[in-house]
Amino acid sequence: MKKTIIGLLSCVVVLSVLGFLFIFASPTIEYVNPTPVLNFTPNNWIYINITSNENLNKSLLEWGNSSGFTNVSMDNSSMINWYFNMTNLIENYKFNYSVFSQNTSGNWNQSKRKYIIIDITKPIIKINEPKNKDFLNNHTIEINLTITELHLNYTNISIFNSTNALINSTKNYTNGTNIIKLSVSADGNYTINATSYDNATNYNTTAINITIDTIKPTLTILSPKSRNYSIIEIWFNATVNDIYPYACWYSFNKGIDNYSLTNSSGNWNDENESMTDNTEFNVTFYCNDSAGNIGNSTVSFAIDTSIPPIITILSPENKTYNTNSILFNITADDDNPYEFKYSLDGVESNWMFKESEEFLENDMIRHYYNASNDSMTDGQHNITFYCKDIMDNKNSKSILFTIDTTPPIITIYLPQQYTQNFALNWSANEDLFNISYTLNNGENISLYNESWYVDNINKDLGDIG
Repeated sequence: MKKTIIGLLSCVVVLSVLGFLFIFASPTIEYVNPTPVLNFTPNNWIYINITSNENLNKSLLEWGNSSGFTNVSMDNSSMINWYFNMTNLIENYKFNYSVFSQNTSGNWNQSKRKYIIIDITKPIIKINEPKNKDFLNNHTIEINLTITELHLNYTNISIFNSTNALINSTKNYTNGTNIIKLSVSADGNYTINATSYDNATNYNTTAINITIDTIKPTLTILSPKSRNYSIIEIWFNATVNDIYPYACWYSFNKGIDNYSLTNSSGNWNDENESMTDNTEFNVTFYCNDSAGNIGNSTVSFAIDTSIPPIITILSPENKTYNTNSILFNITADDDNPYEFKYSLDGVESNWMFKESEEFLENDMIRHYYNASNDSMTDGQHNITFYCKDIMDNKNSKSILFTIDTTPPIITIYLPQQYTQNFALNWSANEDLFNISYTLNNGENISLYNESWYVDNINKDLGDIG
């Protein structure tokens, strides 16, 4: 008997015996779950499972790599289902495998060869810039991140707002350090999330929180005001309208030389005690916020320590008083008054007493001083008020007033007694301010001043009694 092997380990074995042709079909071999579909696995083991269209006597797994191969017998759960679990596999090694199976007729077949890489390590991902809790002043965010992964698939970078709504997103497929630019439409608080996936389905994620603030701080200068100062100690004070104020300073030369301001409950201030006299200044206040936005405001002022206090006499006024008790009351507008006195009719008096002070809109201080005299004599008086500040600048102001506590003496010439038609006519021993009369204790009637004469007042006897 003569045997000729036409094919071996193929799908069909053909034998020729005594002139007859016999064809023997080889078994089919198919990989089934949980055999990996991908060429990567996130485990250090691999479960290989096959099935066939007929009963098998045995199945051999050929496993190895460029360093060599080994054959292992597979286990079976039935005559058509065979499996084997390869364990303790080395990470990042590339393996390949194939299965040889024999059916009950002794025919062999080989499965297709598969390749697998062991990758059990998650990608390493880090957001370098911006930092967590950073403040940014641009709606376009430049994200610097580094991905370390031998078998990177892609990295997803997303931005979420404060309500966790997705605002913007992109994918990056490059390993190493990358610069990604994403934009948002408005200021606010955002979360940047970056998640890297490798080919073995391992993934790693990181996130940071940032604040976008593109609005410059708004400054209100409280001091100095735009005026002349008579002192060299100047108080620099401003308030800032900003959600995230960070630092404030001021400069006399547009930021070349700067002086820091201290935050005192929302007022940023500093006292400069060495300002130059007889000089005009332009001072600019600057404030930046946590995002780096800078706002500024400028004011001009001058220092002239030779300016005397400005005196305003409130009392007495230039008029006649009918009392012997007079209040002396003045104000003095000055940055730092020192001494207040007055003289009455050329006689110097004692000091005046400070009552209060107020800050005017131009930052000038208005000082209120008073004194009193309860024994003024009748007649005209001249009072002069004197004021001196700490720079020895002096000023004075005078006023005349009259005291008259004696009532006028009135002489009635008309009417005569027992008349029906009469005129009123009288005289007084001094100048009068006003005069009036009553008839039968009736209404008080004011008269005009033309020598205080009233003519042709007609009343019948019944009216005048």
